[in-house]
Amino acid sequence: MAKIAEIADLVGAPETGGAREILEVSGIAAATPTALVFATDMESLEQALNSRAGAILTRPELLDPAAQAKRPELALDLSDPRLLVVKDPRFAFSLAAQMLATRERAEAGPRAEAPSIHSTAVVSLAAQVGRR
Repeated sequence: MAKIAEIADLVGAPETGGAREILEVSGIAAATPTALVFATDMESLEQALNSRAGAILTRPELLDPAAQAKRPELALDLSDPRLLVVKDPRFAFSLAAQMLATRERAEAGPRAEAPSIHSTAVVSLAAQVGRR
C-alpha cells in the first residue's frame, strides 16, 4: 500500500496532493479505486480518466493544449488529481509495481507454516532436500 503522493515521489511526478491509498497495479478495464494504471496515448488516457482507477500515470505531451485541440471529441478533465505526469509511464508503472509488491511481501510477514514435505509425496532415494 502507498499513498499517491509516495508514488509521485518515487517516479518523479509533480505532487498532486493525493492522499488516496494505492494497493495494486492494474489494466485500465479492471481498475479499482485502489489501482494504479498508465496511459500512453489519447485513447488510453480517455479510458483511464473514465475508469475507476485511483491513480493514472501519463505523459506530459498528452496534457498539452495543442494535443487536446487535435482531438476535440475527447472531453478530458486534465485537472484530475489522479493524474501523475511522467516522462515514461510504463517505466514509472514498473517502479510502482515493484514498490507495491515489496511492501505487500513485507506486510505479509513470515510464512505461517514451516517448510515441509507433504505426507503423500513420493521422494526418490537419490533426492537431496535443502535446509528450507
